[in-house]
Amino acid sequence: MKIFSVQLNYDRESRIFIKVKCNVMADALSYLQTNKWVKDEDTEIYYNMDKVMSFQIYDEN
Repeated sequence: MKIFSVQLNYDRESRIFIKVKCNVMADALSYLQTNKWVKDEDTEIYYNMDKVMSFQIYDEN
């Protein structure tokens, strides 16, 4: 499993960075697009994707 850093953009000024575990970046993209709630692997806090305007995925490896 790889760790991907994800930037969640709620508006132009509000951003949160979370970490997700997936095998490949395409799995991370699918996970973020299909789930209403996504979990930050570092803090174990869930974020509601319905409130996210956009997101970016970064490969940390």
